[in-house]
Amino acid sequence: MVRPRRVVIDYGEFELEIVVRPKAIRVLVEKAELERPVRKPEVKLGQKLLAVILDEALDLGRALEDQVPEGVVIYEVSGPSAEGEVRLSDKLVRVPAGDEEGLQELVLRLSRDFARVLFFTASLGTVRALRARAAEGGVRNLEVHFLPHAEDRDRAELAGEILSRISEALKLVQSGA
Repeated sequence: MVRPRRVVIDYGEFELEIVVRPKAIRVLVEKAELERPVRKPEVKLGQKLLAVILDEALDLGRALEDQVPEGVVIYEVSGPSAEGEVRLSDKLVRVPAGDEEGLQELVLRLSRDFARVLFFTASLGTVRALRARAAEGGVRNLEVHFLPHAEDRDRAELAGEILSRISEALKLVQSGA
């Protein structure tokens, strides 16, 4: 079976991304999406509502930990670690950085365990790869946020932006959207 291919054309300050796929696959995918029931996550009392994943460039887990409400767990991606996943508190977990595939697996695993998942990154390549993988897997409770030039921005400003997006996502989860 022929798989879809992505073509990226560099055009100065812009880039054009095109997905090329055979028509037969497109018809099958569209038909499968129409037939697939939309699963709405059930929100239970005491359930972890929201997972927030920060990539390595966004070392803000400790700064955000005290400011996020109950029901939010921050997963901070760090350098390689022999210990694996380490729970630092009820709201903060440090996970070792693997390759791109390992990061995507983490995000998809958390999307099954939480009502909603927010992933923040400073890498446009990671954004594209994760959005494509989520679309292929039918993941609907994932938000991928690109924070350009995060390393050059003020930490307080960056934390404020992330907190506002967390607040918006929590409102959606609590409203059942």
